[in-house]
Amino acid sequence: NHDRLLSGQECLDYYQIQTLFEQDMNEAVSCAISFTPNWSSLGIGPKSALADIAFDIGCTMLNTFTCLRNAVGRLDFQWAAEEIKNLDWCKLYGIRCVRDVACMKQ
Repeated sequence: NHDRLLSGQECLDYYQIQTLFEQDMNEAVSCAISFTPNWSSLGIGPKSALADIAFDIGCTMLNTFTCLRNAVGRLDFQWAAEEIKNLDWCKLYGIRCVRDVACMKQ
């Protein structure tokens, strides 16, 4: 029951947590796919970076990063990595950002 979860009287079990995570991750991947028209030509690194950013900040915010979209669209992953580094999000998330920058360059 939702109210019991919010009040702390009940906890999610592993299966419930995994289900919620998978739903959120599927939504993030769908967002990342729609973010760039050339998704199928991207390697696993750039796909992973975009999905992770979408997972963290949501589709609405990801879609505001037009320079990142342009860089990925041109398959210029060095430029895309620099765009990620320049995001305010990157400054807040330290190691997560470093990981996504590294993935974008793969």
